[in-house]
Amino acid sequence: MCFAMQGIAHAALVEVWERSAAIIPCDLNVQYPTWTGPSGLADPLITGETMNEVDIKRYENTSLIIMKALLKHDGYYTCSDDNGNSQTTELDVQYFLPSANLSAASTENTTAVFTCRCHSNPPCVILLYTSSYHQPDVLFIRNYPCEPDPNRENRTMCSFVTTIGIIKESNGLEENQCEFTYKGIFKFSTLTTKNTFYFPPTYVNITANKDEKTVTLNCTTDSSNPVAMLKWYKGNEDVASNNSIITSDYQSVIVDAEYNGKNITQSLDINVDDVKDGEKVFCCGKQLNTEICNSILLAQFRETSGGSCLTVWVTLIIVAVSAVII
Repeated sequence: MCFAMQGIAHAALVEVWERSAAIIPCDLNVQYPTWTGPSGLADPLITGETMNEVDIKRYENTSLIIMKALLKHDGYYTCSDDNGNSQTTELDVQYFLPSANLSAASTENTTAVFTCRCHSNPPCVILLYTSSYHQPDVLFIRNYPCEPDPNRENRTMCSFVTTIGIIKESNGLEENQCEFTYKGIFKFSTLTTKNTFYFPPTYVNITANKDEKTVTLNCTTDSSNPVAMLKWYKGNEDVASNNSIITSDYQSVIVDAEYNGKNITQSLDINVDDVKDGEKVFCCGKQLNTEICNSILLAQFRETSGGSCLTVWVTLIIVAVSAVII
């Protein structure tokens, strides 16, 4: 429906989804009217049979069709004739882009920031639900009303941001939820994301098996998220990184572990005949800028029989691990 006043007609609002085709009517009794549109587009858009804007064409000689409506097309369009008559129509380009994001907590930062965000026109309504396994209280929550997004041209953004406490035991267990209502109707799936806690391993364990002239060392970490990286060193220095890096011919084995983390195991073969006095092998697990190492003296395998060597070595490793735990 439209009404006229002093040669000017105002038509009903035209709503269209972003990237869909939009037809803007012109009810003036004229063929090939002149069209103008929002600032930023060609001015005029169309004169006679000349079209000055890509993807905008005449429709049935009077109306206008935008083949793919973008945000730059949002605004007012006016058709006019040579007698001073005109008709203006508003094109409302609508969009709805919901998202949810949860930053990962770590041993250095035991809080995570959970964000429900919605780019939309018209504005959406956000409902936010948070959960935390061992720390149920939400530490901070803030609602940001819908307003132009400074980082995305012509976009309006609404968001809820909350800070929640998370510890290792809650990693991957509890979900936080965002629900979005758009144009008064809840018809979009709830977005959920699970609590994520990044934590390094707390110990490295080395075991050994000797077969004649070869000792096979097996290095394993406890649970970490993400999985730790293993690195081997060999030499006489007491600090692992001051020794030479050696590589293993074995593939690492990664398995699920507690707290929804992973542990990693890798083997390394050492030729006993190549062992020098005082030489040690270190295995280090590194993750999140934390590196934890364990070591074993190699000379014991060269100087004793296979069975007694393994017994002595196991005793040494237990002492070493106990010292680390204490």
